[in-house]
Amino acid sequence: METIKRFQGKKRRRERNLYYPNNLPLATPPGENIFEFLIVSKDEIGVVANITTIFANHRVNIQDFKSIFDPNSGTYVCILYADFSQADCIVEEALNQIKSLHFVRNIEAQKTEGRLFDSFLFPLLIRNKIRVLALRMDGLLKTERRLIQKMGSAGSSIIFEVGRNYGTDVMLAMQTDLGSSDKTSLLTNFELGLRATGWGICEINPIGNHSYQVDVEDPPIIMEDERPEDGKFFAGLIVGALEKLEGIELRVSSLKKDLSKNFLSLRIEKITSKTV
Repeated sequence: METIKRFQGKKRRRERNLYYPNNLPLATPPGENIFEFLIVSKDEIGVVANITTIFANHRVNIQDFKSIFDPNSGTYVCILYADFSQADCIVEEALNQIKSLHFVRNIEAQKTEGRLFDSFLFPLLIRNKIRVLALRMDGLLKTERRLIQKMGSAGSSIIFEVGRNYGTDVMLAMQTDLGSSDKTSLLTNFELGLRATGWGICEINPIGNHSYQVDVEDPPIIMEDERPEDGKFFAGLIVGALEKLEGIELRVSSLKKDLSKNFLSLRIEKITSKTV
């Protein structure tokens, strides 16, 4: 694996499109004979293999699969969507066979026809402890726009400051969780956190004198009707996190968007003088 040497020269740019969407377990696959299964088991070697073998033996096509370890209960939780269109058994038979496995503690199945969303998992968590909400991206952007339309520059400043405070809290949480003040580690985790939570594929490069070049592929602020005022919350988020990292006040000195490439570039610098 390539080691990122963040403070030892320019980072190599990633090739575009070498990443894939993370479909949260919210939307069900379409189809008349698709069932969602919740399987709770002991955390043992071979759990997944044994479960999927039963489906395969009955010509059941698994369309989606998600598994997590729940540290609170010490159990292994599996959610999968199974298509029984060509199966040689009914759902109850598959349920009973899986239930008979010695490690299975609980199993349920729900027909997905007429349902848009997952039936079992709640709530959404990051790292098994931080509760999050999944908000529509266009809804957040429209909220920004409406506030700026009603309040002008004051609305723009409010949105930026809200993002700034959020970014500060994010970086503080990372410093606490990692128990470290190492900039390289914190920046890497901040980039990965932005990616994992949908803010974009970010590269944050220090360029000297408390300044940063921030490049973002697929940011959540570029829409077909992109406007110059869009993205104040996101810009504030980046600034707030880097201010917490540096311990000084920063500003956005330039912000460029390329709609054709779905790309955003920010230059963030130390504030050298106060302006009215």
